[in-house]
Amino acid sequence: MKNVGDLMQRLQKMMPAHIKPAFKTGEELLAWQKEQGAIRSAALERENRAMKMQRTFNRSGIRPLHQNCSLRTIALSVKGR
Repeated sequence: MKNVGDLMQRLQKMMPAHIKPAFKTGEELLAWQKEQGAIRSAALERENRAMKMQRTFNRSGIRPLHQNCSLRTIALSVKGR
């Protein structure tokens, strides 16, 4: 495969006449691939951030029961705080 344009032409020769391709040119295909790559990259970044937070929680010694607690949910009974 020398370039994407050749690939698109070869695919159009093999396709039946009633099939319409989603991309008419190689540039459209490359643009779509870049867009999908950016979407996947963002998803991987979110997953990695979540895994890193989970590892930090596991090492911190905070039990799973209390991992979703925040300071707002803790009632302080000491005066002056």
